[in-house]
Amino acid sequence: MGKSVSGLLAHTASKIGKRYQYAYTGIVTLAVIKAKAIQYPETYTAKYTEDSKKNIGYWATDCSGLVDEYLGIDTSAEGYYQTATKKGKISEVPIPEVKGILLFIYSTRLKKMGHVGVYIGNGEVDEARSLAFGVVRTKVKGRGWTHWGYCNLIDYATAPVSQPASANPQEVSEVLTKGQPINEDVKALQRGLNSTGYGYNLDPDGDYGDLTEKAAANFKYRHSNSVDGKVFNHDDMSALLNVLAQRPPVVTTVEKIVEKIVTVRDETLQALVESQKKELAAVAISMDTLNAISGKY
Repeated sequence: MGKSVSGLLAHTASKIGKRYQYAYTGIVTLAVIKAKAIQYPETYTAKYTEDSKKNIGYWATDCSGLVDEYLGIDTSAEGYYQTATKKGKISEVPIPEVKGILLFIYSTRLKKMGHVGVYIGNGEVDEARSLAFGVVRTKVKGRGWTHWGYCNLIDYATAPVSQPASANPQEVSEVLTKGQPINEDVKALQRGLNSTGYGYNLDPDGDYGDLTEKAAANFKYRHSNSVDGKVFNHDDMSALLNVLAQRPPVVTTVEKIVEKIVTVRDETLQALVESQKKELAAVAISMDTLNAISGKY
């Protein structure tokens, strides 16, 4: 049985506002950028490599990496399309109104799928778009999507069927409850609550325990007119997804620490360079003085 659609949607929503880095997922370092520049010279031009340095110290991903992290695999947009259980060309078969299916952009230059995103329903898609945009939620219309496909690792049996924006979303039977067996849906919920600031630094371990109940109750009190944290249903999850899409990204403690380390390192290197400049200048002055004295004799 594959992973759930609700878990996938919660995962991509929690990454909105994060940064983009081609062919990489994780905290970006200068060493990573240099390695990728050697591995992918066509993409990592001098300008792209320089622009990538703004990501140092931050978590970033690319289009397929956004999906890879949730599924625990490493593949490409083309890989997802080739293994899709159902697929179609949008110009011939319209996008099915099923949340969680993957959308693709075919690259005529590469002669294969060059980009992938996750359809969240109502004409919108979550995607790690580019270095300039990062991870964003966009409208399907006008983005140039060419194909769609059902991911072979996602269970669409209970997937919510998306209706046009003017209609009411169909009810879904997926409900998370306190005390249920550890699973990926609860992990996604915990990550979402952390990203919105309601999670009290929850450990995303998939265990719907007391802390998760408290965080869920706090969220529901503010967004769902309820204080029952023992249950988190589809309406609650929809409210969480909406909040995730609207909030600015929450920088994690790890990202803050890495950013601080990078800043201190750069400041230390700059101070060292300035010190060496002064020493060299002093040596130059001493040499000039010696030459002047030698000239007199």
